Amino acid sequence: MQKKIRHYYKNKYIVLTIIYALVIFIVSAIPGQSIPKFRIFSFDKLMHCCVYFGLGILLFMANDEQLKISKKNIFLLTLLIGFGYGISDEIHQLFVINRSASIYDVIADFVGVIIGAICIFKFSHKKDESD
Repeated sequence: MQKKIRHYYKNKYIVLTIIYALVIFIVSAIPGQSIPKFRIFSFDKLMHCCVYFGLGILLFMANDEQLKISKKNIFLLTLLIGFGYGISDEIHQLFVINRSASIYDVIADFVGVIIGAICIFKFSHKKDESD
């Protein structure tokens, strides 16, 4: 029993990341009003950025927890996965009633992932230097 608890604790960031990604998927599946096109900056884009900021942090932490590669490669992998998830989320919304896909949403998602990954990347470098 003790080993199982340690195993789950060791994988906590993967579990949190999966839960977070599932919440994004579920919220994206809620039918809603189509967002007007050609609105480049709006509250909606800020929300996309904030949500994917959290995803960027969790992805970095999960990758760092599991992979024995450089922080730079973890950072790049985080960006790749976050960008891919943002695209898949927009494709998913094409199949939801009264929802649509937007390249601007993908951009806002990616900006959020970048900012989140940069923040945790800088934090992890400071932590490594102090050790």
